[in-house]
Amino acid sequence: TTLHLRNLTWKLCDEGTLQTFLERSGLMESIEKIRVKPGIGQRSGSATLRVKTVEEVGKVAKFFHGRQFPGARSPVAVSFAQSHSRAPDPFKIPQPSFGDPHRVECEHLSDELLTLPPGL
Repeated sequence: TTLHLRNLTWKLCDEGTLQTFLERSGLMESIEKIRVKPGIGQRSGSATLRVKTVEEVGKVAKFFHGRQFPGARSPVAVSFAQSHSRAPDPFKIPQPSFGDPHRVECEHLSDELLTLPPGL
């Protein structure tokens, strides 16, 4: 499971610094992979953490969500990151493609319903 951390202080937007912070917090053993996206200048950035097991997701999310680090303008927000796997989501409702024309057959319309009003 992959978590996305937003509003990370720019000091934690270095992969090595974030990894050291996770080690000192006792969370590094729960993390499989770290990807950091620094903000521009000293603006807040974000990070993506791949958590090893589903059971450990709650622990990592609770640790970060709502925590405001010194120098940060906003507290950290945690969400599930978008999955890039090709497997279809069984719970996702398929959205219609409006670019594809669909032909609708209807036998119950009379010719008078299909005539245009005068002036059109």
